[in-house]
Amino acid sequence: MSRVVKGPFEVVSTRHIYTNPWITVREDKVVRPGGTQSIFGVVEMMAGSSILALTDDCQVYLAREYKYGLQNYSIETVSGGLEVGETPLETAQRELREEFGMEAREWISLGTIYPFTNVINSASYLFLALGVEVKHPPKPDPGEHIETLKLPLERVVEMVMNGEIVNGSACALILKAYYYLKSMKQ
Repeated sequence: MSRVVKGPFEVVSTRHIYTNPWITVREDKVVRPGGTQSIFGVVEMMAGSSILALTDDCQVYLAREYKYGLQNYSIETVSGGLEVGETPLETAQRELREEFGMEAREWISLGTIYPFTNVINSASYLFLALGVEVKHPPKPDPGEHIETLKLPLERVVEMVMNGEIVNGSACALILKAYYYLKSMKQ
């Protein structure tokens, strides 16, 4: 492999360690700025969309689900990976239908975050779904067991601030949505 320059790093070699439909793990040998050699382990994950489902009376729908990597339950916003050929908004709309059986009156993009930038490359597209209503029965993926929670927005913000909600994308989305909604009232 010929050496490639990426930012201030010179990549000496790349070795793919593991691949499945959701992630790829690789190890890059690099020369750091200043000349020292080092390695980086990089995880490239499927991009996904996260959705804050908000009713007209400021009630938020959240998902409580067992997360294998944490070996614990987690309270999160609805989220899911982009399927081939799907836009982030189409993913958001599909996930809201599948997990909660809901449709939204209005969709607002609140940007993109990368939750852990030093070793994980995975875009998380954030959406605020306004005027959500249950339109049909949820159809979660096989093996998913999702408990639906419905809470006031103010309580959900408190849950972020006191550590009851710890998922990075969910925390960022909830706080961005709260700020957005407050700024719209001014």
